Amino acid sequence: GLDGATARKIGTPFASGMGIGSECGALTGALLVIGLKDGNSHKKTFREVDMLMKRFRSAHGATGCSQLLGVDMGTPAGVKKAEKAGYFTSRCPLYVRTAADILEKILA
Repeated sequence: GLDGATARKIGTPFASGMGIGSECGALTGALLVIGLKDGNSHKKTFREVDMLMKRFRSAHGATGCSQLLGVDMGTPAGVKKAEKAGYFTSRCPLYVRTAADILEKILA
């Protein structure tokens, strides 16, 4: 396992949809966990990835950071707007919780 500080460092690039408003960082973090557990089996890994993405999209309507937050997270103005609106503390924790709950069920 990784200590918390190392895990946070590794996960930093995934914030704000990898800095370009792409996939939600909570999802990309969950993908890393799937890879750590089952990465030696491509068939199993991609079945689990598919389940994660479909279930998350079903719960929230999108998987992209910009779409989830309703701002262009690929721009400094979009990040500033999200920050000012409090989205990182009001919306993002829900996405993290959803991704973690789905991941827990998939890996059980």
